[in-house]
Amino acid sequence: MRINDKGPTYLRGAIKAIEIFNLIELNLSDNLLEYEQAIMIAEMIALDTHLKVLNLSKNRFDENSARVFARAIVFNKHLYEIDLSSNRLRDEGIAIFIYPFAYQALCKNIFEALLADPNTVRKPIRWLFNKGEVEI
Repeated sequence: MRINDKGPTYLRGAIKAIEIFNLIELNLSDNLLEYEQAIMIAEMIALDTHLKVLNLSKNRFDENSARVFARAIVFNKHLYEIDLSSNRLRDEGIAIFIYPFAYQALCKNIFEALLADPNTVRKPIRWLFNKGEVEI
């Protein structure tokens, strides 16, 4: 299923489609989405749906949006690729978004021997930004 409509008003329909149809990929690129819509998307991410790939490129997300996404994604075990290229994140926004996962990866390396169940550790996530790709 592909949602082709543009603009923030169609975001609620896209989020509802994820829940109803168990979508694994959602493309919301070039939709003029901003901080208000980032909050809605973050709420959906935190629900840990079956969504695996989320394209948020070519929107208007900034550092505040990155902060909201970073808080939500730690609750999600399925999402493994997020494209945030061509947004307004700048270096600060990218750092805000990546920091929780870099910290988690560091802790995983330190305490790996103590973990009884490897499934409790989050799988790597691939992020796409203007400056390239980051995988943690």
